[in-house]
Amino acid sequence: MSLFHHIESNKIPMTAPVEMTWKEVPDKPDQPPELVAMAFVYGQPALGQSGTQGKVQVIDLPEQLMVSVGVRGGYESKNLTGALAQLHAFVAAHQDKYRVTGPPRYLGYNSPFVPPFMRFGEVQLPISEAAKK
Repeated sequence: MSLFHHIESNKIPMTAPVEMTWKEVPDKPDQPPELVAMAFVYGQPALGQSGTQGKVQVIDLPEQLMVSVGVRGGYESKNLTGALAQLHAFVAAHQDKYRVTGPPRYLGYNSPFVPPFMRFGEVQLPISEAAKK
């Protein structure tokens, strides 16, 4: 609710997507990823001042290259796990071109009032171009 109160008190329109950042457990591939943070993605930097308001931090991030896949269903780790397998397979198949540079994130595009089976999301992995040899 901290994020909701933040956008409401700052008169920031509720926009999609909601970013959910997950932490993979590299030594335990059978363990589902853990949710570590949630954020609203502002459509433009002018919507909010950088800084801290209560429990909410507003930060500007640089552009980031991502590889992504869409998913249907609830915003839960089982859907994230399947999408991550696809994304890691893509990066592995193109390891001469790309490398993963950070943790995955799950972007949710629906309100909490949409039934889980009807929700659409996107799983992204940040990547960069592999160094040329």
